Amino acid sequence: MLKLIDANPIGSDASWTIECPVPGVVIINVTVGRSLTPVPLHWRAGTWEKPPLDVFLNEEGQLVGMQFVIQDEHLELGFGEMPVKAKTGAPRFDVSFWPTDRYKDETISVSAKRVPGGELVLHIGDKEPIRQSYETSPGFVLSFGRSDQLMRIQIGPLTSDDWADIDSFSLGT
Repeated sequence: MLKLIDANPIGSDASWTIECPVPGVVIINVTVGRSLTPVPLHWRAGTWEKPPLDVFLNEEGQLVGMQFVIQDEHLELGFGEMPVKAKTGAPRFDVSFWPTDRYKDETISVSAKRVPGGELVLHIGDKEPIRQSYETSPGFVLSFGRSDQLMRIQIGPLTSDDWADIDSFSLGT
């Protein structure tokens, strides 16, 4: 799992785009800061039945972006989500165990849902109570469990047009 080392108390700007390259596929790209580093590290997580969650890190373990794919699925409206109370900050992750190439792949569940406020929430791994959260910029929150593992990513709220694209194109209709 992706483990938190510390967080800079100052956040970075984050922006996201939603692309629908072909019917049945929606790609959500998030960029943190001014631009992606030329050769980021990639932490990829999922069950590998579809493209995995791809978190981009620089060599110091700072988040520079991420990509999530919704493929041939419908995102249910999730209820019972606890609101995330977050500190402003830019998390830095442990990359000391990184393999010699750019990729660290893990087979772990990653689920997505829409919550009543219009946010897209990604749950990573087994659900456990959130211990701390950092908002890198308004609308982009990373949450960590008891063992400082990344457990949740919250993006948004997304616009009604974004949700219309996700609802239309993720199912290939």
